[in-house]
Amino acid sequence: MQDLIIKPYSEEEAAALAQHINESSHGWPGSGLTHGIEMDEERAREWFESVNFIGLYMGWAGERLLGFSSLTGSDKDSKVAYIPLLNVHPDYQGKGVGRKLLCKCVEEAIEKKFRRLDLHTWAANLKAVPLYKKTGFFWKKDTSVHMVNYLPLIMQNSLARDFFAEHDWFKCFVRELKIAEDDEKWQGMQVYSYRWEAGDDFLEVKIDTEGEGITSISTPQLSIDCAVKNQRCPAGAPNSFVLKVSADEDGEMLMKAQGEDGLDLVVEEGLHLSHS
Repeated sequence: MQDLIIKPYSEEEAAALAQHINESSHGWPGSGLTHGIEMDEERAREWFESVNFIGLYMGWAGERLLGFSSLTGSDKDSKVAYIPLLNVHPDYQGKGVGRKLLCKCVEEAIEKKFRRLDLHTWAANLKAVPLYKKTGFFWKKDTSVHMVNYLPLIMQNSLARDFFAEHDWFKCFVRELKIAEDDEKWQGMQVYSYRWEAGDDFLEVKIDTEGEGITSISTPQLSIDCAVKNQRCPAGAPNSFVLKVSADEDGEMLMKAQGEDGLDLVVEEGLHLSHS
């Protein structure tokens, strides 16, 4: 197979896209990717024009279209991006095409500063779950394979940006790839844990599944944990949190905490860090 080149869709590729979809349709559930109606060049153009795509990415090897992925915004949350379609031609599955197309969507969501990237798959397609997990997705608990990815949020953090300025996020990502819902507890909270390792360097991040923010971040130099007493606190009820900061050397730190809309919290305090 020639080297895969991923590039945005252009109108002159409509006929190749239509052919690719027709040849792949039988691998999809129900009436297939085309819903029983053969795709042609005109329908491919109309489909592209009818959807408000952030991007439609085509994976080419020479003159052969091997796969495509699409990226849109979420209908429910302007801070969330969504992958409605990821398809690889049946003759080229298992050759890394899907991974590269998926990584393209992740990187576009990062560049456009979304907080989260979502996708859905169907129960009979569980073979794809390890690929999704390897690219940063977690299987949301109690859902029919709703996958959520917080890499776009993590990449906006300064400690993470420093780490990834030196290391490739995909190559050093450490993850158990179980075909199962992700269900982890930390400090009594439901979390998603990300970890990257590169020699003696590492980055570990925990996402609060309820607040959908970073609740813990650690590097060899600095560790910051924030655990809330009640992760599902009713509106109007009091709550508390514990902040723990560890550093590999003495120093001063300014802590600022402010609640989002509806949360009464304003804290600003200087901290002295003492390494022991």
